[in-house]
Parts: sequence; C-alpha cells; structure tokens
Amino acid sequence: MDRSGLREESADLVVLAAGGLETPKILLRSGIEAGDGLFADLFVNTYGMMRGARWREEMSMATVIRREGYILSPILDTQIHMLLYLPLRKKLMAFRRGARDASGIVREEGVVKPVTPNDREKLDEGVRISKEILLEVGVESSSIYTTGVRGAHVGGTAAMGKVINREHETEISGLYVGDASALPRAPREPPVLTIVALAKRLSKIVYESAS
Repeated sequence: MDRSGLREESADLVVLAAGGLETPKILLRSGIEAGDGLFADLFVNTYGMMRGARWREEMSMATVIRREGYILSPILDTQIHMLLYLPLRKKLMAFRRGARDASGIVREEGVVKPVTPNDREKLDEGVRISKEILLEVGVESSSIYTTGVRGAHVGGTAAMGKVINREHETEISGLYVGDASALPRAPREPPVLTIVALAKRLSKIVYESAS
C-alpha cells in the first residue's frame, strides 16, 4: 500500500459489487463504458402530529398500499439526515416511495438523477393520498409536513445486456458485476431479494468458471 492508501492486487477473477453508484465509476476508470440508465426509488416522507399515536411501537412498512407506479407505506425514519428536513417536535407519520424512471447517469465526477415529470406526478399524487390518510386518522392538519425528494435502491448503471453479458461478465475477461447496477431495469419492488438471487446465481457461475 502506498502513501495514498491505494493497494494494487492481481487476480484472474474479480467480482465487482460496489453498488449502483460506485461500481460504474470503477468500470469507467477501467475503460469500460458504464453509468447510463441510473434508476432509483424516489421518495418523500409525509408526517404529522397525533396525540397518543405510539408510532414507535408499530412495525415499519407492515402495510403497503399499491398504486400504479408507486406504493405508500408507514415507516418511522430516525436517521440523522432526516433531522435536516424535519422539525424535532414533529413525528413522521407516513412514508411515500416514488417512481423509478431510468433517467440518471453516473460519471467519475458525479451523479445526475433528475426528477422527471412522471416522477413528480406520482410523488405529488402519493403526497395527496398520504395527507388524506393522516387527516382521516386524526392527525392535526397544521402539523402535516412533507420532506424534499430523496432516493434509494439505485441501480441499472452496469446493466445486463449492455455493460455485462448474461453471465455477469464485462468485456474484460474475468471481471464480473454482482450488485444492483447489473439490473437492466427497475424491479418495481425493493430489490434486496432480487440482488440476493443475482449474487447466488453469480456465485454458481464463478464457481463453475474457477473449477
């Protein structure tokens, strides 16, 4: 390892799984065209105050309302970055997950993921329904608050059929991709199980290749 903290390793077989944002950057630095087709679950949090709600005792996302192109589900977000959005005196009451247009790009210098008109339409509709639900259960109307748009579950940036083949291998022999960046399109559901399935499939391919 040199003073910069970099260390060079040699291997006949490499599995790249740095995530939907970092994997394409590594591929780009390796001379492989990647980074287009970025998709993400865009979402906002809509919440409000209600006396005696005891929300912290509830199971997160225990209920899911499925609509065309998006879902609504209750979750209490306690991450530190949420404090940048939310006044501390207010509690999160509803969670809204948005659309997944694959309109973003990843380059070595940064990431661009615009909120498309289609994204915005679904986000706005979800916020409207979330507010109706909150008011129906007794939330104080003056306390309802909606955060800015954020993103999760990014992928599509080293897509199968474009950057990698059906065996997960890039144009560089022995270099494979095994994370959400390999997904050719948004799965329309939280992708954890899909990623696990891809990883198990890739492990079998790699094992057979190395045998």
